[in-house]
Amino acid sequence: MHFAHLACRYPRTIMGTGPGRARRHRAPNSRDCEGGDMSTFSRREFLKTGGLAAGLVLLPSVGAAAQNCVMTRYSLASNKGRRMLQTYADSVWRMNNPLTQPEASPRSWMFQWYTHMVRGDRGKAAELSRVYPLGGTAMALANEMWNTCQSHLGQPQQYFLPWHRMYLRYLEEIVRAVSGDPCFTMPYWDYTDPAQQALPVEFRQRFHPRWGALYREERYPEINAGTPLPAGRAGFGLNLDCMKSGSYNPFNGDAGFCANIDGMVHGAAHLDIGTQLGMATVPWAASDPVFWVHHCNIDRIWASWNRLGGRNPSDPAFLDKAFVFANGGGTRAETQIRDAVSVPAAAYDTYLSRPPGSLPFQGAASQGRQASTRNRNSRPRWRRTRPGWMATSISATRRRPWRWSPAPPSTASRPARRPRGGGPAPRSSCRSRDAPPPVSCRSPSTSTCTAPATAR
Repeated sequence: MHFAHLACRYPRTIMGTGPGRARRHRAPNSRDCEGGDMSTFSRREFLKTGGLAAGLVLLPSVGAAAQNCVMTRYSLASNKGRRMLQTYADSVWRMNNPLTQPEASPRSWMFQWYTHMVRGDRGKAAELSRVYPLGGTAMALANEMWNTCQSHLGQPQQYFLPWHRMYLRYLEEIVRAVSGDPCFTMPYWDYTDPAQQALPVEFRQRFHPRWGALYREERYPEINAGTPLPAGRAGFGLNLDCMKSGSYNPFNGDAGFCANIDGMVHGAAHLDIGTQLGMATVPWAASDPVFWVHHCNIDRIWASWNRLGGRNPSDPAFLDKAFVFANGGGTRAETQIRDAVSVPAAAYDTYLSRPPGSLPFQGAASQGRQASTRNRNSRPRWRRTRPGWMATSISATRRRPWRWSPAPPSTASRPARRPRGGGPAPRSSCRSRDAPPPVSCRSPSTSTCTAPATAR
């Protein structure tokens, strides 16, 4: 399963017009760990993991000291963010070390990776049997948690943002426990800032005694060498057009903020970093430590959109939906979306503004009614029509430029890109990054939109 490729851009008449970037404003207030096979250490059942107790707090403390912490997430470009990154790197090393966190432990790196999705060359059932030959409570928790990434396995699109917010927050709790730092927060990588579009240097130092834990070979070589993401072989731009949406779910031709952030800046960053055994594919993405600083920024964009007036769905079916994770103690924690739809003002050190041409915000009730009328079985699907994977059709009301799609691990594919020597992008039946949308993609009444063929 890998990122699907560039389909029609949202019509300008829907997404809004106008150039310009979003402004940023202040909130009110001897270890070399490479990204190879992390499951080569065969382990018996991890027995003493504690009972399966439910928990409902998203940002639980680690000891009494956490009561005095202001849980603010900082930019990687700041001194505080870099200090947090040191704690993160040390914890990644410990979570990958079978002597400190056996892979059967819910606090191990592999277990947390598999929560997103089990590696692409192995199945969930086979991995459960291998890691937990004796069964037990940890196996039961793994069976509940693994392969639960939303919403790339046919689940409702609206779960994408809250599920990843919970995933991020529980990983923070585990890092606090593993590191002993009760005030740790995940730093974010703001690649929408042109000055920060190269992979942070700490993620590129393979043999460094500390930063080596953050290195992964399974990225495009030029990205690991410091090439800015939009200048790499995938070459997709990183902007804040998703914030132009006025509703969380589809509304009056707008695909909605949740679908747009998933399909635009979120998907673009995954594809820009690569590769098919790394960030560019669903089963492997969470094995890369950069996944978490990337999703921290995605969460910040959502929080910014909310602070400016964007309304999340308010219907009980959405708010009562619950997901299961492992908390800092390695035990079961179940959280409802209602406990994850908002963050305090101090959650981030800076927030973002909407780009020019943004649509007016819609009320949560109206967009919720429209979203509830959508039949889940009518969700558009990508289909394979020729060798290599390509996006072939998608309903106009759910258009978005990216989508995860199924593919065997050996399949080589990626979006059409600009020639290395420069020049115009390859022509296709869909809109390029710089061209206006074709007539067939302009109207919300259009039934299908054909995307370009792709090859890696």
